[in-house]
Amino acid sequence: MNGQIIRLRVSAINNVFYAVGKITVAAFAPCDGSAVTGVTTSNVTVSGVTVNWTPVSNATYIIRYRKVGETTWQQTTSTTATVTLSGLTDSTNYEVQVAAVCSGTPGAYSTSATFTTSAIPYCTASTVTAANLYISKVQVANINNNSAGSTYTSYTANPALQINLVKGTAYPMTINSNIAAYDAAMVFIDYNRDGVFAATERVLNFPVANVSTFTGSFTVPTTGVVEGQTLRMRVLLGFAGQGNAGLSAPATWVCGVNFNDGEVEDYNVVVTATPLATDEVSILKMISSYIQTQYQTF
Repeated sequence: MNGQIIRLRVSAINNVFYAVGKITVAAFAPCDGSAVTGVTTSNVTVSGVTVNWTPVSNATYIIRYRKVGETTWQQTTSTTATVTLSGLTDSTNYEVQVAAVCSGTPGAYSTSATFTTSAIPYCTASTVTAANLYISKVQVANINNNSAGSTYTSYTANPALQINLVKGTAYPMTINSNIAAYDAAMVFIDYNRDGVFAATERVLNFPVANVSTFTGSFTVPTTGVVEGQTLRMRVLLGFAGQGNAGLSAPATWVCGVNFNDGEVEDYNVVVTATPLATDEVSILKMISSYIQTQYQTF
């Protein structure tokens, strides 16, 4: 009945009622060693994807996948014409191929189906306006970023502004605003790369003060930090008023719209166990730039 249309009758007890309809039996490709066809992807997430293909009669399947540009495949198997891949890297372009196994002999692989995993989803944050107050400069490690006013700015797609840090090292950091006012400032780094700015990941906390420059220092932990991958830093500056002088903004204000005046900025951070050589920095920046381009244009 492969690919045929059949009639289906459903009857109640004693034939009180019945229904007759037509259904089409799914077509199966012959198990003759030919390449699998119809490979598609769906349900793409940060770390996974579902792969489907045209079924082959009396076959099992080998599925291989890899990051685009790499030479080594990862492999899994399935007894049905679908599989869910997990443990993938976020914001990464992958290719996947499928082969049918007939009587114990693998056939030809399909052509590649490509997909790009989603980026780690971070909470949104901004201010109501930046007309009166905004971040004018951020200095830390290898970056010195002057900027104009905006309620929110992401520099994560700019490899020149990737911040390179080393475990166990202390870093001074300066945040400048365009004017002196009773502001609060905070800095978070998602060290464990779980997409959450935890209160324990608030690396700098500046209470409300009538200044235009906030200067402090933080030390990168030696444990609980993901190495060699892009992490997210969030810098927040907001007007709090003279009546709140000396008080700190709540750590939960890292998400949402909580300051009327000010700005929020996001940066990419890469943490290593030892300082990066100049060529290593360049390679990491090129990789970061490539991933951003692929994710935005795919």
